[in-house]
Amino acid sequence: MKNKNEKIVVSTHSFLVVICLSEKLEVTDHLVVNKGHHYGVALGDEYFVSKNKDKFFEKRKYEKPYESVNRVEPPVQGKEIHQICFANSGYYVADTYNNRVIYFKENNEVLHVHNLYSFDDDYNHVNSVFPCGNIIFALLHNHGREPSEIVALRHTPSRGFSRVRGLRLWHEGCHNIFLDDEHLYYNASGNGYFVVANTSTGEVVKKVELNGHTKGMAVFGDTILVGVSEFAQQEDRPEARGLIAILDRSSLNLKSMVDVNFDTLPRPIGNINEIRCLTGGDEAHSRRCHTRLHEMASLNSSSPLECIKNYKSRILHHLRMDWRRLVPSQLRA
Repeated sequence: MKNKNEKIVVSTHSFLVVICLSEKLEVTDHLVVNKGHHYGVALGDEYFVSKNKDKFFEKRKYEKPYESVNRVEPPVQGKEIHQICFANSGYYVADTYNNRVIYFKENNEVLHVHNLYSFDDDYNHVNSVFPCGNIIFALLHNHGREPSEIVALRHTPSRGFSRVRGLRLWHEGCHNIFLDDEHLYYNASGNGYFVVANTSTGEVVKKVELNGHTKGMAVFGDTILVGVSEFAQQEDRPEARGLIAILDRSSLNLKSMVDVNFDTLPRPIGNINEIRCLTGGDEAHSRRCHTRLHEMASLNSSSPLECIKNYKSRILHHLRMDWRRLVPSQLRA
């Protein structure tokens, strides 16, 4: 499939930038839409919506200069929201600070909340949401205590969220989820990898080493874009340099790395948080159809991508992990 001219929006610790790409996926133009820390970007029918450090979502036009036309106030109490998506006529939000996934409509007429493992602080660091029809996948970073995991939630307008299953990943400190009919894609951010697993066999089929903090993903046509930033402590991330990795979706091979630290910026672009395609067809934002990942009864027994069968035992496991982290080893003997 031949690429057309594309526009992508990139949110970072310092800027919100729209970048124009040619058919060869080379940068032809860019515009700084806003300054400051930005994270989630949702794609609506008429507007795209960006989240910055204040409590509002900014609705912006898809056409240059991408001006803000309205603000949406999410029903969220707390400091941190990460990824946001627009699907099923409302917003799905990774409410990281409160360790939960929420769904709401702009008039706040509908509000559904699901706390992960019953914790109400940033215990699991839920940072990504990916709607597939009425199944919503949430990615739990887990703060490096153990490998990251995915929780599948069923969402219905009348009953809200109900948990379906949990799936362990191969790596710690992960971000982003994308699922198609055959594969699971995610960023193993702490390791600097982009990872693809077969959902039938539960085996990793590709691990692309990108030599940086991988975060942010867009998928359109035969192209996958992944944000790659230099590793940095939180306080240094506004000054971090960022690149965009371009991968071929069929072969999963790296095609090129695009430098987005434009000379017109007063400093490097900052740690990349999100990438969305503004010209349509960004599959990594959401899917209308189901994926079979949550329906599988079993997987390869050697795969960590296995069903977490007992919800109560999983909660106890998290409590044990937290206890081991807090209590010195000599007191656990």
